[in-house]
Amino acid sequence: MNKKATNLILLLITVFGLKVFAADVTKNFKVLGRCDMCRERIENAALALEGVEYVRWDRSKQNLTVSYNEQKTSLQKIQTAVTMKGHDTELFSASDVRFNELPGCCKYERG
Repeated sequence: MNKKATNLILLLITVFGLKVFAADVTKNFKVLGRCDMCRERIENAALALEGVEYVRWDRSKQNLTVSYNEQKTSLQKIQTAVTMKGHDTELFSASDVRFNELPGCCKYERG
């Protein structure tokens, strides 16, 4: 194998390796909710986005843990998706229309 071919193979391995290992991050952020229906709605909103690998909403801490590929989505997009389902996050507030569409048991006190 000549030197050009060897260098090309090494370059491809390096680029592929960086894409696989450098993109996944885990973040936590505040999401308001009250019950298991909220948990399901919040988690499903985040999981619907391409690149989101793991989500877990902790009701007692009002906190969402999310693991995602930064090359496919962003923390702002994830928080926007959750907000569009009626739940306030630390960056965004749901519209009154979306919040009012929540079932009664899901309506939390807004600050």
